[in-house]
Amino acid sequence: NTFKQNLNFRGTFRILKKFETFSSGSAENTICISELGTFNYNDELTIQSAYTMACVGEPNSVFVEATGYPVAYRIIQRNGQPFTIENGNVSIFKNLDPAEYVFSIEDACGNVVTQWFDFQELPSIAAASQPDDMIQCLEDTTGPVVFNLAEKNEEILGPLFSATYTISYHHTQADADNNENPLPLNYTSNGNGERIYVRLSHNDITICHSTTSFRLFVGTYQEPTIVSTGTVCNEVSLSLTAMGGYDSYLWSTGETTQTIYVDKPGLYTVIVEKAYGNAMCDGYAEIEVKTSEKPVITKVETKDWTREQNEIAVYVEGNGSYEYSVDGMNWQESNVFSGLETGVYTVYVNDIYGCGKDVTEVVLMHYPVYFTPNGDNVHDKWYIKYAIMEPDFSVSIFDRYGKHITSFGSTSDGWDGTLNGANLPSDDYWFVVTRQDGRVLKGHFAMVR
Repeated sequence: NTFKQNLNFRGTFRILKKFETFSSGSAENTICISELGTFNYNDELTIQSAYTMACVGEPNSVFVEATGYPVAYRIIQRNGQPFTIENGNVSIFKNLDPAEYVFSIEDACGNVVTQWFDFQELPSIAAASQPDDMIQCLEDTTGPVVFNLAEKNEEILGPLFSATYTISYHHTQADADNNENPLPLNYTSNGNGERIYVRLSHNDITICHSTTSFRLFVGTYQEPTIVSTGTVCNEVSLSLTAMGGYDSYLWSTGETTQTIYVDKPGLYTVIVEKAYGNAMCDGYAEIEVKTSEKPVITKVETKDWTREQNEIAVYVEGNGSYEYSVDGMNWQESNVFSGLETGVYTVYVNDIYGCGKDVTEVVLMHYPVYFTPNGDNVHDKWYIKYAIMEPDFSVSIFDRYGKHITSFGSTSDGWDGTLNGANLPSDDYWFVVTRQDGRVLKGHFAMVR
């Protein structure tokens, strides 16, 4: 039987069919209930939204989405002024000029609802926003890659409500337009740069749909290398350069060039991006910049007077990391050199980060233990080799009884074994040496005629 029922409540309803049979005697009756369908009923009169109909080529037409059962659609204001358009029971208003409108709907019971809309801010019924290309950045790109296409839903919807729309993904534009052959949301890509077509349609308003597309890419994680010119030297800047081949660079300093210049120590980082379509794979690297400065030699100490077991110790000041050399070719971390022969040495101190060096000359001396003033031009005079390197160097010579024989300085060619022009006999003689730095050495030597 068919019957009508007036409803004064709203919600989701099921339509049920009941079939009941009875048997004689003590047999139980049989009841069968089946569901014929469901429907939603909402008797509340509301204006839910308004849309332009740009999707069907009518950008100056507006569709008013309402619930309840309106029997009259009107416009009652334009730009705050009285203005009337009676549209009957048609929810589409055509040929509207851009303006601010107040729409009004009325149901059969005389209930009226109004809503203000700015025409220029209305979305299309189905206006898919253009999404960025989709990318997965992997370490290994040789195997199949599965994309979750639903991750693009939010971008495609833009300002639209997700519950009101259905989004599907397709291989071709024709499939998207005809709503055919939708792709699975977990989709295995057929190749880098593959284009995916999107269909966006309103769940209740079937006047039109919208399409857009994007591409799928598989990229690799980026591992940039930062090359530095060294360290910060005496507050002079140095360059930091990230390897080339990337589409963008962002340093922790905020700079966006491939090379930056820094003048302070610290940890510096760079984020790089490589473009695949309009999507990116990024990478990260960091480098610690240390500070250093040129060394300054403040003191040199020597232990000499032997033939080949002499020593040099070099002392410097400076906030750096230094290496030391006495020939400019062989370098060591220690500031002490031992096992050295007599001679003049050039001592080098170098900053290992290239901030500069300091150089000084050092003399290691040895005195002769005898001399033979016999006129053969071999050992005819007693002197200390390299004394000329110390301008304030002086020597005094005495006989075994402490009698002063002679004195001479750094430029003298030595003592010839005479006193007031007379040859002194072969014997041991004593000397006192005063060095440039004030150190005193006492010793003796033999004169052999």
